[in-house]
Amino acid sequence: MATNYNIKIERRGVAQEENIAKLSNEIGLELQVDRIEVPVGPYWAYILAKQSRGGYVVIENQFGKTDHDHLGKIITYAATLGATAIVWIAERFTDEHKKAIEWLNEHTSVDLSMYAVEIELWQIDGSKPAVRFNVLSRPTEIARQANAAICFRLGPVRSCSRRFIRRGSDTKPLRSNLDVQPV
Repeated sequence: MATNYNIKIERRGVAQEENIAKLSNEIGLELQVDRIEVPVGPYWAYILAKQSRGGYVVIENQFGKTDHDHLGKIITYAATLGATAIVWIAERFTDEHKKAIEWLNEHTSVDLSMYAVEIELWQIDGSKPAVRFNVLSRPTEIARQANAAICFRLGPVRSCSRRFIRRGSDTKPLRSNLDVQPV
């Protein structure tokens, strides 16, 4: 009989090779751990991984449910370490934090991907507990296509991102030096 243990996994447990392989498979990125407990000012990013296609990924493992503190940390870690992807792992995501990750994926550069991943430990009968990752939010192809269309219209802009906010059916440009029209 399979049992779901909603218990805390040891902090270094996610960084184990077998668990990184499972995480890689679930999010669709080939990852290799570069460093663990990476200093970022007075803080410590849990895992800095490399993608096989290039770029760094910040992986943050949070015990319990998500909070605003960790949302700020993952963005700070990614900005400071020059990451192209962020994987936020927690035992439980609040609806607000899941929505925040979705919103960031829709409104940031095509060069940044964010993932919200819940972690569980499962055990079948007397076997050793195994980690299971459930991806709740990831970049969507439709958002990537919309961002790519905007980037194409902008031409060679170094960091391309959406420059407008949708409110209901209205689309209003943000103030910018660029003349950007929504697609």
